[in-house]
Amino acid sequence: MREQSTATAAPRSNWLAEAITPESIRRLPQSLVGQSIFAAGLALMVVAGAGLPSWEILHQGLGKIFGITIGQAAQLSGLVVILLWIPIRQRPGLGTLSNIVAIGWVMDQVIHLLGLVGLPADLWTSDRQPLAIAFAVAGTALVGIGSGVYIGSGNGPGPRDGLMT
Repeated sequence: MREQSTATAAPRSNWLAEAITPESIRRLPQSLVGQSIFAAGLALMVVAGAGLPSWEILHQGLGKIFGITIGQAAQLSGLVVILLWIPIRQRPGLGTLSNIVAIGWVMDQVIHLLGLVGLPADLWTSDRQPLAIAFAVAGTALVGIGSGVYIGSGNGPGPRDGLMT
């Protein structure tokens, strides 16, 4: 008599249902506040024109190549990067999903608002280098603060961070 295998395939989970829970929804405002602070800091750094973090350099280049804003490029790269999670079986959280939308959108809004008040798109090459330095320092500080607030929400890593965890 032949024995039948008792091993069964692991059940598939619905990652979206796992990402959107009452607890993650309760923590969503903290995620969004942190992401907004983070994005505002990045926007200040972009306008300062004195240097950017590596991913933002990529986003700035993609924006120029494809004729889109840096925020839109950040959103598109977030979508592409999250697809790279599939083979490593990383699961996004609600904060991961909001990260893709919120950071790019807020960056674009802050850059636009700064343009409305008459600031050039690149302070470093204008005659306002002291302001560029202040924006770069303030932007760096805001990125750090925003990261802490967002990560503290426990709502999942950003798309790029999840690739490394």
